Amino acid sequence: MQPETPTGDDRGCIIEAAFGCLSEPHSGPIPIAAILHRAGVSTRAFYRHFESKDELFLAMLRQESDALAKRLDQIVEQTPGSPIDQLKAWIGEMFGVIYDDQVRMHLTVIDSDEVRAAKGYRELRERLHADRERSLVEILRRGRDD
Repeated sequence: MQPETPTGDDRGCIIEAAFGCLSEPHSGPIPIAAILHRAGVSTRAFYRHFESKDELFLAMLRQESDALAKRLDQIVEQTPGSPIDQLKAWIGEMFGVIYDDQVRMHLTVIDSDEVRAAKGYRELRERLHADRERSLVEILRRGRDD
C-alpha cells in the first residue's frame, strides 16, 4: 500500500496520473494499481474519491470539458466587438487547443478506447458537448439579432 500524499490533493494527483499512464504506449487496460503507484496514493485514497475506474474516467472527461467550456464562455463575456469578432475568437480557441501539448494529450486520452468504454461515457459526453456549445449558440443568437 502506498502512503497518503501530504498535499491532500489526492483526487487531482490520481487524475493526472491516469492521464499520464493512459498517454504512454501500453497494451490492454491500465490497472488501477499502476495509476495509484504513479500518483503515490493508496487504494483507500482512490476509493475515497472514485467508486470505480469508470468514475475516474468520467471525472477526467468532466475536467477537460469543463475547462474548455469555461474558456469558450469567457469569449462571449470578455471579447469586445461584434458577434463576428466573437465567432472568430471562439473558432480560434477551439483550434488553439491542438497547439497546447498538455491539452492535446488530455483530449487524446479522453477519446481513447479505454476511456470511451467507461459506463456512462456517451451520455456524459453528449451533455458536456451541449455545455461547450452554449457559448457558440449565444454568439450566433447575437449575430442573428444584429
